[in-house]
Amino acid sequence: MSLMSRLAERREAHILTHCEPHLEPGARVTHWIRARRPGGGREGFAYLTPSRLVVYWLGGQGTFVTNLADIRSWDLSSDARGGPILRAETPNGDLRAQFPTGSEAVTTQVKRFLQAFARSRPLPPRSPSATGDEMPLREIDGVTAEKKSWGRRSRRIVVTLLGVVLTIVGVVLAVPLVPGPGLLVLIGGVALLASEYDWAKDALNWAQDKSRGSRQRFRERRRRPAD
Repeated sequence: MSLMSRLAERREAHILTHCEPHLEPGARVTHWIRARRPGGGREGFAYLTPSRLVVYWLGGQGTFVTNLADIRSWDLSSDARGGPILRAETPNGDLRAQFPTGSEAVTTQVKRFLQAFARSRPLPPRSPSATGDEMPLREIDGVTAEKKSWGRRSRRIVVTLLGVVLTIVGVVLAVPLVPGPGLLVLIGGVALLASEYDWAKDALNWAQDKSRGSRQRFRERRRRPAD
């Protein structure tokens, strides 16, 4: 197995850890995609299991969990700017989540997730134009990749160049890897790349999770009574 394949597996394994506490006994995640709150703000992931929908918001912002059988109604705005928006009414409250479609590959992943969701919960949307259970699938077929303007493409190029330079400089300065300017520059470079690339966003999230875990273990050791 190549290095890139191993890194991709580790990345997906880390993403799936967010859903593990909410899995039914013996169940597994069948589909997952990135999610965000419509209008900006929270970002996270949406997971689909054979019987549940789970939306995990990064940064300790909470998790929305509902059994698919408990969803009372739902609808989809397939033409929303930035990606389709799913709205669902459940006993646990209403869910509103947008699924970014920044590339053709990601768009395909989003459509597969929504198709699986629609098959699991074939309710007509709340839209008055809905006509039976076929309407959700037609809405999903209308999901397309987000079109990037020349300004957005130019920004991506600039961010990529600056992010790569900062990351390389940070790696050089952070050898040996100790707290200091090199580590800060490295984190700054990855954070800049994370504004445009999902892999960098996931790497940053992994580092933040590790940091929070280390702080939590340190606090627990300090509270532990001495032998």
